[in-house]
Amino acid sequence: MRGPGQDEFDDTLSVWPSDHNYRNSRCPRGHVLALGGRSGGYDHDYRATVLRCAICGHDDIGAGTWALIDPTAQVPESAATGQGMELVVFPPPVRAGVGRIELRLRGHVLGDIDLTLCGVDRRGVIEHVRVDPPRRRLGYSRLLVAAARARGVGFTWTTTKVQDTFEARAFWARIGWPGVGEPFYCSHMSEAAGFPP
Repeated sequence: MRGPGQDEFDDTLSVWPSDHNYRNSRCPRGHVLALGGRSGGYDHDYRATVLRCAICGHDDIGAGTWALIDPTAQVPESAATGQGMELVVFPPPVRAGVGRIELRLRGHVLGDIDLTLCGVDRRGVIEHVRVDPPRRRLGYSRLLVAAARARGVGFTWTTTKVQDTFEARAFWARIGWPGVGEPFYCSHMSEAAGFPP
C-alpha cells in the first residue's frame, strides 16, 4: 500500500521497528491513531504490513505511511533472499569483536550498523550507523539501532564518539539513547580489538 504520490517504483517508504504484537498506538510523528484514524495494507516491495496515519495523510499528501519491520527478524547472509526488506547479520570474526547488520531492500544495501557485543558482561557498543543519504529521515537508522538492541536484550548500551552535526544530535535525541559518545568497552571487547590489558 502506497500513499498518494508514491508509485510502485518509489522505494523511499518510511519504516518503523515493530514486532508482531505491535499495538500501533501512535504514528511515527506521535499522533494517537485511535483518535486520528489509520488505514493499513501490505507493501509487496517491502514484504511488510504498512500503516497510514489519517492525520499525517491529511496534512501532507504522501506522508504518514510506514512499513512495520520486525527488528528481531534477522538472517545470516547465506539465508538472505534478496526479496523485500531484510536485516542481514554478519557476525564478528572473534568473540566480542565488531559485527555488522545490513538493511537491504530487494538485495540492495541501504544502510548498516557496526556493533560490539559481550554476552559475558552484557554490554553492547554501537560503533557506527550508516544510511544512504536519500534514505535518511525515514526511520532506517532507528530500525538498525532496534536490530542491534535485539541482539543484546537487557544489555547496557553505549556508542562510540558521534559526529557533532545537527542531524546526528537530532537522531540520538529523538530516540533518547543513553551513553551517546561515551563507549564502555569491557575487557573482552578490548581483548578482541587487540588493546593491551
